[in-house]
Amino acid sequence: MILDAGCAESSSVAGLYPGGGNNDAAGLWHAASIAMESRRSAKLLVMISDGLPTECSTEALENLVVKLGRNYRICCAQVAVRPLEVVCFPNYVELANEGNLDLTVQRFGDVITGLVRKTLADRAGACVGDGTAGHGLQSRPTSSSP
Repeated sequence: MILDAGCAESSSVAGLYPGGGNNDAAGLWHAASIAMESRRSAKLLVMISDGLPTECSTEALENLVVKLGRNYRICCAQVAVRPLEVVCFPNYVELANEGNLDLTVQRFGDVITGLVRKTLADRAGACVGDGTAGHGLQSRPTSSSP
């Protein structure tokens, strides 16, 4: 389900509440479909997550992230507000247990800045698990099969 968060004048984001499962792969595909319509040469999708998907498999999510990077040149990253049990994104950061809100916000900004630079520098595959890490960013290689 995609929820309408309203607009700047009338935001309904504050009204969201946890109510069960989430299909991270479907949500990421929806966002990617919108990004594919953009004429921008560099595309970066950042998923903010509270942990594991519940309505899709972690394998499905990981495969989609790889497919978006390789086939559509869309860089995907995950910002987790809880520790990750399974890492599905080659670029991710865990903000859980940071303790200091100012440092957490700064770290998040550093991660986004690093990913934007990485995406613009190598649009052909910078975000498909190249094994390098940006400032404040954890990165891991992904499997070679799509």
